[in-house]
Amino acid sequence: MIVEKKGLPEINVKLRIVDKSELNMYALSRRTIVITRGLYENQSDAIIESVTGHEFGHLYNEDAIQCLIIHSLSFVLILSFSLSTITIFILNLIRRWTCNILLYPVFFITSIGVRFIGASLTMLVFYASIMNIILRFMNRKHEYRADIFSAELGFGKPLMSYFNTIKNSDLDKNIFSRLFNTHPKTILRIGNIERYLIKKTGTYKI
Repeated sequence: MIVEKKGLPEINVKLRIVDKSELNMYALSRRTIVITRGLYENQSDAIIESVTGHEFGHLYNEDAIQCLIIHSLSFVLILSFSLSTITIFILNLIRRWTCNILLYPVFFITSIGVRFIGASLTMLVFYASIMNIILRFMNRKHEYRADIFSAELGFGKPLMSYFNTIKNSDLDKNIFSRLFNTHPKTILRIGNIERYLIKKTGTYKI
């Protein structure tokens, strides 16, 4: 049905059910959608279809690939940070063992190495922070786009009903969790769909 409504090429998607009570569904890799038993057994067909439409939006837009690239770059930075930290520790040990006139050249070289790696560590932390901000921005943009993808299929209102059901979960998150959350606030996503429906029809009614 999604393919027919959007005129998109067919893709083979595997559907997996996980035994969790939460109301959730998510796209895993490029061809797998996971739905929780809580959502499958406790929500209407219209809501399940609307959330499925959202996840198909992620698949067709290949959001997972884009995020994988950013995650890979972040992993490289974190790995570099870890190796640099170990290297500084080793160089400091060498410098302590070579603090005499005979081994002064070694002491001098290791001192320069420690300073250079220290500066590199500062840059790594800076770039890792930037990558984290970019990743969160991309993820939130992807969520808004996938919401509209589902709304374009005609699932806007049931998707809003789903968001109204789960929006209280935002209140349970502490400040730290909200800061690093990859999804926009649920109330903002509802507003985004409302604006789309108003723009499309000129009016909007629940």
